[in-house]
Amino acid sequence: WILFESVFSMFSSARIDSLSEVRFVRTLRSEAAEQSLKKCQWDLDAWEVLLGEVQHQPMEIVRPVFKIFFSLFPSAHKYWKIYVALETQSKNHAKVEEILKGQLMQLPSSNFWQAYLDYVREAKELVDVENAYEFALNTIGSDYNSTTIWLGYFDLMRRKTVNGVVTDSTLVKMRKRLKEVLEYQVNRLEDFWKIFESFETEHIARIYPSVAGGDKSASTAHLRDMSGKYKRSLAILKEKKTLREHLMEDTIPIPPHAPTFPWKPENQQYTGGRPTIPPISPPSLMEPKAKEQLQAAVWVNLIEYEKQNQQKLEKDKLGKRVTLLYNQALLCCIYNADLWHAAAMWQYENGTMSDAEKTFEKALKANPGNLFLSFAYADMLQNDVQKATKVYDKLLDHCQSQGKDATLVWIQYYRFTLRLKGMDESRKLFLRCKNAQVTAGWQFYAFAATVEFRINKQPKVAKNIFDLGMRWYSTILPYAQTYAEFLRAQNDDSNLRLLFEKLLKSNRNNPEIFNTFLDFELQFGKLHNIAAVEDRMMKELPHMNYHGDIRKLVNRYKVMNLYPLSNDELLLLEATERTSVAVARHLGNRLETTTSKHLFSNLLNPNLPPPPDFHLTDQSVLPSHSNPVYSVMKSRLATPDLKTMQQFVPPHNTQPPDPNHDQTTDMPCLPPGWQPTKSQVVSAHMPSSAWPDNQILGPLAGVKKEEDFGKVADGAPPVELPSQLQKLLNALPPPESYNGPFSDVDTILSMLTNNTLPPPPSDPTLSGGVVGSKRGRDMMDDDDDYFGARRSFPGPGRNFK
Repeated sequence: WILFESVFSMFSSARIDSLSEVRFVRTLRSEAAEQSLKKCQWDLDAWEVLLGEVQHQPMEIVRPVFKIFFSLFPSAHKYWKIYVALETQSKNHAKVEEILKGQLMQLPSSNFWQAYLDYVREAKELVDVENAYEFALNTIGSDYNSTTIWLGYFDLMRRKTVNGVVTDSTLVKMRKRLKEVLEYQVNRLEDFWKIFESFETEHIARIYPSVAGGDKSASTAHLRDMSGKYKRSLAILKEKKTLREHLMEDTIPIPPHAPTFPWKPENQQYTGGRPTIPPISPPSLMEPKAKEQLQAAVWVNLIEYEKQNQQKLEKDKLGKRVTLLYNQALLCCIYNADLWHAAAMWQYENGTMSDAEKTFEKALKANPGNLFLSFAYADMLQNDVQKATKVYDKLLDHCQSQGKDATLVWIQYYRFTLRLKGMDESRKLFLRCKNAQVTAGWQFYAFAATVEFRINKQPKVAKNIFDLGMRWYSTILPYAQTYAEFLRAQNDDSNLRLLFEKLLKSNRNNPEIFNTFLDFELQFGKLHNIAAVEDRMMKELPHMNYHGDIRKLVNRYKVMNLYPLSNDELLLLEATERTSVAVARHLGNRLETTTSKHLFSNLLNPNLPPPPDFHLTDQSVLPSHSNPVYSVMKSRLATPDLKTMQQFVPPHNTQPPDPNHDQTTDMPCLPPGWQPTKSQVVSAHMPSSAWPDNQILGPLAGVKKEEDFGKVADGAPPVELPSQLQKLLNALPPPESYNGPFSDVDTILSMLTNNTLPPPPSDPTLSGGVVGSKRGRDMMDDDDDYFGARRSFPGPGRNFK
């Protein structure tokens, strides 16, 4: 039960730093792995490469590397099996027995036990082999992966004959073990049932020596009885296979402080303080990393299923199975404090007190200095005060040696002593903490003073403890607030005001102290005291003085959750404050400096936080009222995200194309012979020599400046344009920003005027088709009237059908 004690004693001198001193033949792969291990000694991939490279070398070289590995990963039973196999191949039987003596009971893995049996079969006599198999089946026979051990045992018993005949005692042992394995949920359970059936058939006469015919009926009845147990066990095995679907028993645990810890978020390091727990999202079970993370959850489900006792086992048999599962789970989850605690509590409730103590000792050896496990262990030992006291003393020694904060240890030690030994012993412990080298933080003084006030009913002693803590923790606000609450409960207003004055003197610009002081005066002070604290607060903290007097009055008149304004009025007040800040920041730079300081002295403070979700535009116009229809339909309308749109920037082209000619032909864009008249004109910014016989429309060549619209350049022909077209051209981007393609206008007009469109298809349901029908004549009449006064409604006898 004492986990890894022999490992640490055997490999205590092995360190990762000594790996470079090992003289093994280094390959490129082993050198790369060694460099990775120097950066991170918990890199399992690097260790796998390194061990794979060195295991083919002599054991004098391999052994130091394995020692260093096992000093970091003492529960890696997969590599323990490899190590034992290598020592066995090298005929180092003394080393093998030393390893097995220290690790066999600490590693309840069928694979590792198989390595133990292989060694015994090679190095020991047949009697020792049989005893080893019996010992293995009694220890881990209920394991799911113990199939090879069971098959090896039955093969050994078949070969155990006297003059070529199996003895009756051997048959009895085999039959007992066959009935036993059928009640276990081991792998390949169907094969064991076939072995049992053939065994009963082959040895029926020797098993049931009776009158003729009686042996067969007895065997049939026994088979029928065992068949029910086998089917029940087979159904349970099916459910266990489902629970074991994502189980990886060869998983090597990594401590939480390691950089390769699988639960650590990527690209994130813990910087101190109370950690924030991210929301839990189920990982994808197809990822290898997720499977490593899920091992603890899978083991817990298996253990809880076994505790349901589906087979109605006796208490001893059930306890043995559950204990084995806990031991196997802790090989993969050695750093999970919850599993250690659950295993110890199982031993405490269903086993013996000594087994539970061994489990806690085992847990603390694997996780030294774990506060949770130490406190739980001490609580379990509350009936033995001396042992529990040793747990706390050992924990304090660990904190001192590691330089850790022992405040929580002192608090729990104080609480434990008060509960079991009384007030006098707890006060002695307080004095011990005060004079100890491992001192406690302000929380211990606040807790001890609160205990004296609430439990011991000694307010004077409590005040002395608070005053003692103020010598070192007067600048820590939570401690001062706890002291202030104590003085308020004592109705000691004078000392409370002195405390606030002392705090404000050392923490001059702390708004929390001012708010606590103001809250006290608002509840119990007089009006002039309230006004004095408010004025002092506004003077010392000018960045908080932008709400005006209205908020001060609201805080003054409120009591608990009762306000002098309704919720709507409070929302209006908040909106007004935000608007005031926005207006001040918008107009502050446009007014004279003296005017801005006079009007917005408080609102223009650069230390003020920006008003959320509100700003003014550059046009000095307040935001317009929202459209109520849009507000209601906003969630149902598809609107573009204007913030992500980029402003159009025309591409820069040093040689823009000639707009007077088509991009595909040499034909001009306007028909030749077109002559403009005098009126509003626009000009083309190109020399007059570029104009082809003054026949091309000048504005299409492009303009460079907006103010050049309406001006006539030298050599440019005047062009008459309609006023609406002139407005459109003024609003459009300059033509030079458009680089094509251009179309042949003449070709398009020719296609539209010369081609004859086919008539619409006739409706077979109407006589004479569409054209010959009355409906067709009405349509043609409408077409003839297109350029005239088109009728608004159909005439007599016409309808819209």
